[in-house]
Amino acid sequence: MAGQTIINFDGLSADAADKLGKGLVEAAKAKIEAIVKASEKMSPDDTLKVERLLGGVLRADGNCGNGCA
Repeated sequence: MAGQTIINFDGLSADAADKLGKGLVEAAKAKIEAIVKASEKMSPDDTLKVERLLGGVLRADGNCGNGCA
């Protein structure tokens, strides 16, 4: 299953699971913010090109979060 990450919270205390979950959220937010910052420098035409390129890549790659293959 391409692109799928399984996070197992078994065996963690409630506090440790909370910290792990919040850390994963912060990491995702940092990635999104970096992409937004980089996209601010792109022309509208370039952003449309990237959107078209990524649109096809993200569909039906076997990850059930965005369409099982």
